[in-house]
Amino acid sequence: MKKAAKKKKNKKPASAPLPALVSHLEELRFRIIAVILFFMAAFFISFIFCGRIMEFLQQPITGAVEKLYYFRVYEKFTTYLKISAVTALFFSVPFFLIQLWGFVKPALDSKERSFFTWGLLAAPAVFYGGAFFAYKVMLPAAFSFFTGFAGQDNIQPVWGMTDYFGFLSSVIVVTGAVFLLPLVMLLLIKAGIIKHEAVSKARPYIIIAIFIIAAVFSPPDVVSQFLVAVPLYLLFEISLFAGRAIKNN
Repeated sequence: MKKAAKKKKNKKPASAPLPALVSHLEELRFRIIAVILFFMAAFFISFIFCGRIMEFLQQPITGAVEKLYYFRVYEKFTTYLKISAVTALFFSVPFFLIQLWGFVKPALDSKERSFFTWGLLAAPAVFYGGAFFAYKVMLPAAFSFFTGFAGQDNIQPVWGMTDYFGFLSSVIVVTGAVFLLPLVMLLLIKAGIIKHEAVSKARPYIIIAIFIIAAVFSPPDVVSQFLVAVPLYLLFEISLFAGRAIKNN
């Protein structure tokens, strides 16, 4: 009887974490629903103002192309939906990060909170900086190259809106994501997963990798590839310098 009583006593604490787990799952569900609702609201607002968004997104081809065309009855409508979705996703990222921070914050100690906060603040800034760089510098240079290429052959382009906006959004998103790579490296150095000395010794290989990445993820012209590679290399050196400072501290 005593042994049975002891077993019962030992079993009680095992069920104690269950309410806490249910509470965490409920909080996670609430935050996921909040992100979805925010995205839906951003999507509908973006769709309402999609005409102005379209005008804004056509700025990189100002002076290079006069008009965009659509070739199917439904093409303009579906393109508006796609642009609204991409715009909503673009502006939902900060809200998603806020919800992520609110969910993981209670489980972190003060040092981890500082590290996580720094990463959450830096990542959107770097991503949006890369996207802005693509919009203002890379894309105008790329479109100027494409429209001026072999201009003496008397072949005139007809630019479709679906291809244009698809190309534009992919370049902006990919460039923003590529600009995050040095930040990821810095976070790995700060977390102690990789060593600053190893990254410094691998600099020649990383430079080659940077130019390969720029060639793969940028428009297929040399100017655009250099416009991606040079800032990416500078970000790498800044991250390396910051990693050295972190190590010394």
